[in-house]
Amino acid sequence: MKNLFKNRSGFSFIELMIAIAIIMIISAAFVVNVRLNTQESIETKTEKIASDVRYLRNLAVSRAKYQFAGQTEAEKAYPPGGYGIYFNGNVTQHKYFLYADDGTQVGYQAANDEKLYEVVVHPLKLDDQNSGLNSFYFAFISEHEVSTNMGLGQQTQYTINIREDIGAWGTGYQGTLILGELSSDGYVWSNIGTSYGTFNIPKPDPDPDPDGDRFLRRIAD
Repeated sequence: MKNLFKNRSGFSFIELMIAIAIIMIISAAFVVNVRLNTQESIETKTEKIASDVRYLRNLAVSRAKYQFAGQTEAEKAYPPGGYGIYFNGNVTQHKYFLYADDGTQVGYQAANDEKLYEVVVHPLKLDDQNSGLNSFYFAFISEHEVSTNMGLGQQTQYTINIREDIGAWGTGYQGTLILGELSSDGYVWSNIGTSYGTFNIPKPDPDPDPDGDRFLRRIAD
């Protein structure tokens, strides 16, 4: 019996600690890699949106003509409502698209305006930094005249956030894109700029009375 226990092989305490340390190092490397991939995805998508906004501005500056469905080549002209970008955050997979605005109504109208192309942002999220809107538009009527339902920040800038989905609360990474700045004379200067950093959504306070009306019921009794 003594020889049986002496010959049994197994992990010593030191070997066990080494194995745990290796697992922790591999896990940490995996987490760091995931975080770097998320940050890279956000930065790539933010730069893509910035590039698309510059493209729209260039179309407005050059007064590029567009042929709407049902028009002849001779009727081809600069869109009355200019060229715009519509951000749709009211769907499961957030996305945006560029469009030509026929000017029938203010803002993007699916029945009248025509999409140039669409880009899916999912699993990232989009929002207007200054109004909290999830769906909004920004259209160049001319180089320094825009039509938009976005909110203005303290520095009179139109700004959007492209961020990772962290759920109801927590800390995450986001890209911030300035689409333009409203000047005192009413013109919008599209000094497109990007920046990156973290954001935080505070954890909601727990409800001290989950029943809600427990105190009122006690009074009634």
